[in-house]
Amino acid sequence: MPTIDGREDAPSQALSDVFDRDSLSAVRIRVDGQKSIYATGDEDDALYLIESGQVKLTMSSASGQDCLLAIYTAGDVFGESCLAGSGRRFETATTMQSAVLRRAVRREFLG
Repeated sequence: MPTIDGREDAPSQALSDVFDRDSLSAVRIRVDGQKSIYATGDEDDALYLIESGQVKLTMSSASGQDCLLAIYTAGDVFGESCLAGSGRRFETATTMQSAVLRRAVRREFLG
């Protein structure tokens, strides 16, 4: 993901590059627009690479209002919160339009 000054964000690029490893068995999934990929509290231990489409990450405030955390597009990786090892999501990922994603579970990603 480009930064404000136009340079590639090194950690994001490194995450994206891992999806190209031959040893990684990332599963390709299609998700219709306006559908949840995972929700707050879900047990989900995967990272996702967007091949096409858009995904937004949101979190609910203490008062129950949705707060937009990020919008991701093709080539972006999201779901890094699984690397913390808690096993439960603290954010919700929803497609903004139909998307094709590659899903890699945490243990394979780190292996």
